[in-house]
Amino acid sequence: MSVPITLAVSSDVIERDIAKEEAQEKEILDILRSPFFNTKENVSEQDIDTFLEAIRSIGLERLMDSACNIGVKDYQGHRENAKKILQVLGKKTTKPPTSTECIPPTKDEIAFSFMRKQQETFWYDYAIDFREDRSDFATMKDKYPKFEKFVKKTFSVLVPLDNPVIDNNSKRLLDLCKTPEQYGMVIFMIAIEQIHKNTYERIVHISPWTDIEKAEILAMCKSKDCYNEFSEFTDTVIRDGTDSDVILFNCCYEGIFALDLVTNTFLFNKFNLFHMIISANHSIYMDESLHAEEDCHLAKVVGYTTEQAHNMIKRFVAYCYRIQREYFFEDSEIMTFPDNDVITLQERFAAIRYNADLLCSGLNIPELYGDGKPLKCTVELDLSRKNNFFERRKGGYQSVSGVNHDALSATPVYSI
Repeated sequence: MSVPITLAVSSDVIERDIAKEEAQEKEILDILRSPFFNTKENVSEQDIDTFLEAIRSIGLERLMDSACNIGVKDYQGHRENAKKILQVLGKKTTKPPTSTECIPPTKDEIAFSFMRKQQETFWYDYAIDFREDRSDFATMKDKYPKFEKFVKKTFSVLVPLDNPVIDNNSKRLLDLCKTPEQYGMVIFMIAIEQIHKNTYERIVHISPWTDIEKAEILAMCKSKDCYNEFSEFTDTVIRDGTDSDVILFNCCYEGIFALDLVTNTFLFNKFNLFHMIISANHSIYMDESLHAEEDCHLAKVVGYTTEQAHNMIKRFVAYCYRIQREYFFEDSEIMTFPDNDVITLQERFAAIRYNADLLCSGLNIPELYGDGKPLKCTVELDLSRKNNFFERRKGGYQSVSGVNHDALSATPVYSI
């Protein structure tokens, strides 16, 4: 347990936490012991200038304020800090690290831009507060008992949804990467897909459903032929597919299959319930859109024919049709929501075709359908009443600092 102490500096009293400062000081020491520093007994003004420039260039200037614990009891300002640190350690900078030394020369500017975009928009499942949504489950059960089955069906697909793409990325996609930037881009894709998986597992966990009900949810979709045939197809591609098959599979999985199924959760908004779940899925929708763009870029690196791409897209569209028809619309071709709001099976099909044609655009091949239309809930998603981490990220993928937007202009914008 750390013990707060006070230290007089320029007649001011500062509350300090030794454990926190020691961790910060270790960061400084690690930097000072890097290859950019060599031993020197005397510290010149130029040494101090060079040291400060190096610290600023690698984003550690904030740590200068914690440096007083390195054998120094009295100091003023960053210049004095720098001088005493260098004296105590007997170190100096040979030169400030350049961008080339910090980051190797970029071999794939577009993949690097995508990787930076993912770094800027990375999030964590444990940042979501689902406590409010937990009570909404009971409200839905009382007010809309008919739709509890729809909600359960949705999660029976979403909970295992990311397993195939994680398997494909880790077993096959990494082998297709030709540059460090492509490799880093795919590593981030794997990481965020795991976050998606954790998020859906958390949602089911916080629900008031019994263990038996939760087991039934996980088994619901697996009882359908459409799901099992798709699972077999997935296993075959990952195990035996060519490089072109593997990357085109990923393009379609992210850009058609995942986007279509995540859209189902936006329909929860019609109940005026589950606002945090909808917020989380808005972020997941944006992630899947970005992954589809990244897959399109990697597909162009790997290579494919128009016929190969069209065949893979048609196959995914057929599976999406079947899952909607045989699973979500098995009792009727119309879903009637509160206030008699209606979603038809044909509208769901049109949204699938819309995503398919967006993917064709991303792969620079002719559109297959031309008559697709997104669901209203994906273009008018209302999160205005929620002030949370996910709402603050709304539209963030269009305004990330440091992203080379010119490099991205050749790829489609899937984000809603």
